[in-house]
Amino acid sequence: MMDLYKEQVKRPWQSRTLWVNLIMAAVPFIPGSEAFLNEQSLGAMFLVVNSVLRAVTKSKITLK
Repeated sequence: MMDLYKEQVKRPWQSRTLWVNLIMAAVPFIPGSEAFLNEQSLGAMFLVVNSVLRAVTKSKITLK
């Protein structure tokens, strides 16, 4: 019988959340980004993007 609830293995480099957070963390280091981005807007961006990614995430990452 098939196991319908078998947990999928997801490696860290397959995680959209980790990639998007890495890119967003690098944005403040881009020259000229301070003209359109401050600490409050960066924090709000992290909040919104991570909330959306959390809502669409189906599996957790594993380090096995």
